[in-house]
Amino acid sequence: MKNNKFEVGDLARLKGFKRAKPEDVPYGMVMYDKTIYHNKLISVKWLNKDVADRYVLSTHVEVEKLELLQKAQSDA
Repeated sequence: MKNNKFEVGDLARLKGFKRAKPEDVPYGMVMYDKTIYHNKLISVKWLNKDVADRYVLSTHVEVEKLELLQKAQSDA
């Protein structure tokens, strides 16, 4: 799991929204789940639920469809 670019707590967004308004882009946080990276799927909690519902997004998203915005910082 160290070779993957997404970790639990990272902030990500859906790819392909370069010209969209920031309020129209689905943002999410990578969550812990037993299925993380299983079949290249990541469990995501969408932070703007209304936008995620507009695009009918699932809580499990393919890695290729996400763009990393910010890494989670650890206290250690």
